Amino acid sequence: MKLSQLVRFVAATCLILALSACVSGEGKTVGSTTSPNAEVSEEHPLDARGVTACSVLGSEQLAKAGMDSGSAVDGSNAIATSCTWTAVDRTGAINLVINVNNSLELIAAPRREMKSFTDFTLRGLPAVREGSQESSICTVYVQIAPSQVFVVEASTHSADLSVRPCEIAEHTASAVIDSLSSRS
Repeated sequence: MKLSQLVRFVAATCLILALSACVSGEGKTVGSTTSPNAEVSEEHPLDARGVTACSVLGSEQLAKAGMDSGSAVDGSNAIATSCTWTAVDRTGAINLVINVNNSLELIAAPRREMKSFTDFTLRGLPAVREGSQESSICTVYVQIAPSQVFVVEASTHSADLSVRPCEIAEHTASAVIDSLSSRS
């Protein structure tokens, strides 16, 4: 990973954790989107309290994202649980942050002015994507309960144009939802 990308990745992670520290409590839910086939929705939220980020994704899920399951680095603190995995070929990383004292609206509000910011629904849950499809860093925020949100950030410095951080982040976020669903 280039130094500038590493600095941006670390800065984004710190910003997520800092915003988590500054804003707590229940916020308003973004959108009202549910999928009739989804097992989870705003009406049937997930609960991530007590879950550590490094325990959420299994080796199979990490392998699908191209990550080395043995590379997990726990960055948890009193505010949020966090884990970073490095790509098998060392050309990228995934960072997962789980915050159980925040809402999607409060975390995403400062980012709404960015043109690479998109609201969408992921598996029946409100979500926000920050980063364009062509970007080397993409962040997906998913609200799983009124005051619980998780963030997946995928980054790459690969010259391989088939590596798309937004696709990796969205697929990984879906895997996080599957994992949390099986725990609820």
